[in-house]
Amino acid sequence: MLTKKLRILILKHLDEKPRSGYGLIKEIEEHTSWKPSYGSMYPALEHLKEEGLVTFKEEGRKKVYSLTKEGKEAVTEIGKNMSEMFENMRDNMKLMTHMIGFDDKRHDEIMDLFLGAIQRGQMPFKEVMRSTTEMKMEFWNLYKKGLIKKRAKEINKIMDEANMKLKKIKK
Repeated sequence: MLTKKLRILILKHLDEKPRSGYGLIKEIEEHTSWKPSYGSMYPALEHLKEEGLVTFKEEGRKKVYSLTKEGKEAVTEIGKNMSEMFENMRDNMKLMTHMIGFDDKRHDEIMDLFLGAIQRGQMPFKEVMRSTTEMKMEFWNLYKKGLIKKRAKEINKIMDEANMKLKKIKK
C-alpha cells in the first residue's frame, strides 16, 4: 500500500529533478531522517506509474523516474493542500501555545521558523530528533505515573541545568 507520506515525498523530489529509486531513498533520508525501505519505494514508484503520475527511462541497469504532466499537476495540487494544511496547523498551534503561556509575538516567531523550514523541505532539529523524542517520552512516562507534580522541583532543576548548558552553546 502506498502511504500518503511516501507518495508526497516521491512526487516532491521528482518535481525537483528525475531520480532513480535509490536516489529517491537517499534524498528523502537526507531531508527527513526517515529512510524508506526498498520494499516500499519500488512498489510505490510502480503504483505512481500505473496512476500515470511518473514515467521512467532505463539508463544502464537502473530506472530514472520523472514526473508526467499529470504528476506535475498532482504536485501543484499537493502544494495547494499543503498551504491550507500549514495555515490550519498555524491556527491550531496558536491555540496550543496560548494554552502554555506564549504570547502572539513569540508564537508567530516560532511558527515562522518552523513552518518556513518545513515548506523549504527541511526538517528542523533532525540532528537531535532521537534525543528530543526520548525526552518527550520520558515526560509522558512521568506524567502517566503521576510524578510530574510529585517531583516538579527536581524535574525543573534538571531542565534548568539543561537549558543553561544549551544557552552556553550559542554564545
